[in-house]
Amino acid sequence: MDKSWITKAKWSRDYVNGVNNFIEFAGRSQNISGKILCPCKSCINRYFHSKKDVKDHLISKGFFPGYVVWNRHGEEHCIIGEYAMNEASRGTPKLNEGEAPSEDIRTDDIDGLLRDILCPNDPVQNPTMEQNEFNTNEENDHGEKFANLMQDAGAELYPGCKTFSKLSFILKLFRLKCLHSWTARSFDMLLELLVDAFPKGVLLPKSTYEVKKIMKAFDLGYTKIDAYPNDCMLFWKDRSDQNICHICGASRWSSMMKNTSEGKRTRMKSAKIVRYFSLIPRLQRFFKTKKSAEEMIWHFKHRNVVGLLRHLADGEAWKAFDSQYSYFALDPRNVHLSLASDGFNPFKIISSTYSIWPVLLVPYNMPPWVGMKHDSFILSTIIPGEKSPGNAIDIYLQPLIQELCELWHGVQCYDATSGQTFNMRAALLWTINDFPAYSMLSGWSTKGRFACPCCAQNTESLWLYKSKKFSYMGHRRWLSDNHILRRQKNYFDNTEEVRREPKRRTGTEVLSQLHNIEFPIASLSKAGLKRGRAVQGIEG
Repeated sequence: MDKSWITKAKWSRDYVNGVNNFIEFAGRSQNISGKILCPCKSCINRYFHSKKDVKDHLISKGFFPGYVVWNRHGEEHCIIGEYAMNEASRGTPKLNEGEAPSEDIRTDDIDGLLRDILCPNDPVQNPTMEQNEFNTNEENDHGEKFANLMQDAGAELYPGCKTFSKLSFILKLFRLKCLHSWTARSFDMLLELLVDAFPKGVLLPKSTYEVKKIMKAFDLGYTKIDAYPNDCMLFWKDRSDQNICHICGASRWSSMMKNTSEGKRTRMKSAKIVRYFSLIPRLQRFFKTKKSAEEMIWHFKHRNVVGLLRHLADGEAWKAFDSQYSYFALDPRNVHLSLASDGFNPFKIISSTYSIWPVLLVPYNMPPWVGMKHDSFILSTIIPGEKSPGNAIDIYLQPLIQELCELWHGVQCYDATSGQTFNMRAALLWTINDFPAYSMLSGWSTKGRFACPCCAQNTESLWLYKSKKFSYMGHRRWLSDNHILRRQKNYFDNTEEVRREPKRRTGTEVLSQLHNIEFPIASLSKAGLKRGRAVQGIEG
């Protein structure tokens, strides 16, 4: 198919005929609504429009020159090095029908990756109609960023390179850096060596900084939130401009960054910074590619019916949740989440007492062999500090809880499999943690006389005066009524067990018990980090 018309004048006959042929060809790949992606210089394959609107865009704004292979409109995908766009020449390739690509084929679907990752969450709708599209600075920046990446995807790594494009090589190289923990200095030295080793004209960054500027386009970003070191509060939302903690009255800043040079302001250093990674755009990204979007409904299409537990969707908890909230279960694309958190020392020094607490989210919609890979985990929050946040961890979970509340009501999300948007919901069903972290996340102390969170005040414990610790008894309550061990006194606490197992309370019952109880926020004292609890305030 001749594509030389792309670079010709928009008022020429060849260009108009080429647009008509493109519209006829692209009509085969229209979505359910009868719309196709618009490859004009403004939309750049990010927005769906009717075929008439796409034709008007192409006539008035021009065809995006970096879109060489029309794989977004039904053409069999292959990136041919001979026709790849060279960034220096900005030439437009010519692709003839029936030409054999042979060894010149590059199989990396880079432009497909860009389309899937950088497309908006609602590409079906035209954001500002036809009058003045992309009239805001943010939209112009996004379009320029996408155009630059498309040009990098089509540019040869060096003149005559048929294996890699500029962008594909940078992506693979940066992936190796991340997988093997290369330092910035070692990566700089490698880039310098590659620039010298490759032929003249190689389009390769010369430093880690330049590589990260390119990779920034794929980054969803994060938010820095100042916090007080004693875990009293976050300087967030309506308190983001405060300089004093409203709980203890201490300063937000740890020390002053002094600068003796004239004409420069002094900068204050935050005492503690929490990094929060927004959940909503990361869940939306799962549905931007067809492969991951199909994996997100695997639990519904491949649910077991023979009584075997091979996925959480086969379990009683999942089924009970779907039964109670049937409107949530109506759409299998709604996300079931689990939260995991634990502290560790990132410096790998045994004598160091530093403890950092990452908070991870695990989406359980996927098949087990996909959902349990680290690529599927979502990093939500990084809580720094030399010590554990203790029971005050809920202070740092406030941004996540706010987003979860928003996700419970639903947010708009684009589904690549259907080509349409839907109202995506999400629910947090489980936590993954050890017993001490269970105490922090739940608020129930897993130490002391009533350490069992299931038995609560019915926990059977015995204080050992010599060992100065509790021993937990009463395990025979879970045995059958006629079990022989219930009547054997000598092997246990010299009593015959006649009680039944304690009733496990539901979440609603637990919340009703906590209705009138107030927990103090962590104070300046070390003891204030441990939340007290009066047993008398909880009804049996």
